[in-house]
Amino acid sequence: MLNNRSVTSDSKEDLNIETGLPYTKRVMKFDNGKLFKGHGGGINIIGDNISLFNSYYLDSVNQCYNSKDDITTREYMVHGNMPKYISKQFNNLDFTFKFNVNINTNIIINEFSIRIEKLVKENKIRFHDHWDNINHLKDIRVYMVKFKKYMKLNPELLNSIEVPTFPCKSEHNLIEVKHIKI
Repeated sequence: MLNNRSVTSDSKEDLNIETGLPYTKRVMKFDNGKLFKGHGGGINIIGDNISLFNSYYLDSVNQCYNSKDDITTREYMVHGNMPKYISKQFNNLDFTFKFNVNINTNIIINEFSIRIEKLVKENKIRFHDHWDNINHLKDIRVYMVKFKKYMKLNPELLNSIEVPTFPCKSEHNLIEVKHIKI
């Protein structure tokens, strides 16, 4: 039987009494490799958000619907190994570089890895299925190929970027590079 009282997201009923954190519940977990090879994920509720997470080998898609704002946010992440010709450019630099490709796509590199992140926001609830996710990750992976080629053709790029002197005040030694044309 449902009770008649109205519960808003700001009410105490939605917060964990001991910690004051939002209500959190794992609704479903997809064990790695059970649905199909390389796949894992889950569905969670965190406060006003319903989150659907899928991983496909090293790549992942996190889809989050915020019921309060009525907005779906999808975050795509594609990971890759760092080729030696790029790793050599670091010359003992202990920094992570974040290249802004466009308004919603970034390439993050350090001495050991490359990660491409793309953020998409849409009104209403707009979750994508596996095939849409996989195809979109394939489209994003093209940036990986283009970026590696760009770095190969510009071997002095990292040395030409002004790095802060120590002590570095940026979080996790992150250096943002505005708009790279690849």
